[in-house]
Amino acid sequence: MKGDRQFKKYNEELIIRGAYGELNFFEKRKLKKMLHDAPELVEVYNEYKKSADTIKHDNSESLSNDFENKLYRKTGIENKTGSTLFEDFLFVLVNKPIKFSAAFSVILVIVLTSIFTDLRLQEREYTDSEILAANKEASEVLLLVSKVFNETREEFAEGVLKSRVARPLQKGIGIVNTILTNGDKNEKSNL
Repeated sequence: MKGDRQFKKYNEELIIRGAYGELNFFEKRKLKKMLHDAPELVEVYNEYKKSADTIKHDNSESLSNDFENKLYRKTGIENKTGSTLFEDFLFVLVNKPIKFSAAFSVILVIVLTSIFTDLRLQEREYTDSEILAANKEASEVLLLVSKVFNETREEFAEGVLKSRVARPLQKGIGIVNTILTNGDKNEKSNL
């Protein structure tokens, strides 16, 4: 019986601290599971949350920092104003879908690896003969590319432009010219 009362007191304290936003990462997880397992506690939590929101938004009776610090010291409750980076990281990993968590973990590992590893490129010194050989090879490649472009340009001008563009255009102009010069003798043009 005594253990049951302590458990109820712990649950009530957890709900109250959760409503006021004073839980750490693991306590938030416990509260979330407890509310999921016991739906009747959700209403209690919502009432405390509503009270907490009312108190937080009521600026007319704000406490001085000195009084607030004394209150925290006497009650033994930690004065936490925000979550830590570690708690935020754990929250993302545990509460988000597995795909997002995996992607986030991979990105984090890549970023940390790139920060902590030293990837210096070693400069290689080339000899004069290597530079001349590379220059000769580059010239040969550029000459070959130039030759291919010239052949393609000639082929395009001779084949594609004449057969696919010039001939149909000439035929169409010829048809229009025939219609305009001969025309139908029964129709008069108002040109």
